[in-house]
Amino acid sequence: MVVEERADWTFAVRLARDTLPALVTRPLQWGTRSWAAFVVFVLAATLMFLEKRSIQAVIAVHAHHNGWDVAAASANTLGSGWTMLAVGAGGIVIGRASSQRLLRAAIVFAVAGLWGWSLLILGQLVLAEARPFEGGAMRFFALHGHGVSGHACAAALLFAPVCEGLRGIGRVPRSLVTAALFVWVVFIAWSRVRLNMHYAWNVLVGAAIGAYVSRVTVDCARGTRYARCDSNTRHSASKADALSS
Repeated sequence: MVVEERADWTFAVRLARDTLPALVTRPLQWGTRSWAAFVVFVLAATLMFLEKRSIQAVIAVHAHHNGWDVAAASANTLGSGWTMLAVGAGGIVIGRASSQRLLRAAIVFAVAGLWGWSLLILGQLVLAEARPFEGGAMRFFALHGHGVSGHACAAALLFAPVCEGLRGIGRVPRSLVTAALFVWVVFIAWSRVRLNMHYAWNVLVGAAIGAYVSRVTVDCARGTRYARCDSNTRHSASKADALSS
């Protein structure tokens, strides 16, 4: 009998170990549709980079203040990495006390966060662009860069625990939750541009990293299985073998 592995620290370590190589090799398994989506993403990010100041002039805050600015500031706080860390830690604590499904989702989120944060740091090192309010000068391979949005990455990482935690529900509720998550990611991304903390292309890249890591982590979690025989079945089989001999 093959059963889903129990969510514990052994599962977390195994998932982290399996996810890292999967992040590297997954593009080798992509089909035409996935590669087409990647090409569209690259073209969109490139266009946003070339027109970053024009886009920023439309979205970003300048001298005026209104309800949109309050909403952007709120999203900026709610979508921070510290908030996501608190959500993951809370899920682990509550899950250990009450729910294997919640604990499993929190572990998936933690592993996705680990590798998402690692790719984020690497991206910010390679694309070491200054923030818009600092002039937005682009540098490569330098410290203190902001070419990838951490807020957008963290928001997209939520797809991992939600998709894992809601397995087995109906298609309509699942679609509604997915749509709500998409709106949340767009809202967080918009707030970072609105507050002059990132350009539009920064949040696009950050969200793409978060979504990619989430998808791969969930796939690895669902593939983490082990064969376990029920003890009574094993004992019966052994007894039958002994009698037949």
